[in-house]
Amino acid sequence: MELWLMLLIAIIIISLLLFFSKIYIDIKYKRNGKNDYIKVDVSMLKRLLVYQMEVPIVEVDDNKSPFLIQSVLKTANASDEVYKKKEKRLIDKMAKLYSKRPSKLKHAIHQINYFTHLYSKAIDKILRLIVCEKFYWKTAYGAEDAALTGIMAGLLWTGQTFLITQFKRRITLLGKPVIMLHPIFGCNQCEVDFQCIFSIRLGNVIKAIRSIYAIKNEKEK
Repeated sequence: MELWLMLLIAIIIISLLLFFSKIYIDIKYKRNGKNDYIKVDVSMLKRLLVYQMEVPIVEVDDNKSPFLIQSVLKTANASDEVYKKKEKRLIDKMAKLYSKRPSKLKHAIHQINYFTHLYSKAIDKILRLIVCEKFYWKTAYGAEDAALTGIMAGLLWTGQTFLITQFKRRITLLGKPVIMLHPIFGCNQCEVDFQCIFSIRLGNVIKAIRSIYAIKNEKEK
């Protein structure tokens, strides 16, 4: 009897720890010259479990190899790789498909709009539960034409400010976001260094999934 009671208490404690534990999503994007690099880390339990997705994107001609999407699942020891998957994806595959069959693109857009409208309230709830723990965005842009550089710098700054304003309206920001814009005169250049770390409690994710299923079941009745 005591053993069952101890097991029950242990299950309750573990469930509570999981329910209140945070999921961290670390998004990094870098652009240097003509190459782009995206890395997404999803971790929880003090990085005991880490999922990584790396997408190096380079300019690809039709006759060259496509870029690779690499995903890795790691334990607390970063050297121990548990799962690794590589997928080859042609950059222009979807573009060719939709250009040949525009009805599929129209259907896909319609489906996205439908589900966005259907789950808009649930999505808003999820966004309000997300915390942005770090926001860093550094951009260096330049053109040979000084006037064009000035205009583009102004447009980029306006766009960055607008995005931050939208972030603050929907997501909780911890600390002050770091935004830097460096105009470079006299040469064509575009470099981006972006990092954003989000966190959300696992319990809130479970609640959000339940509310989405509730909306779906109510719609099907």
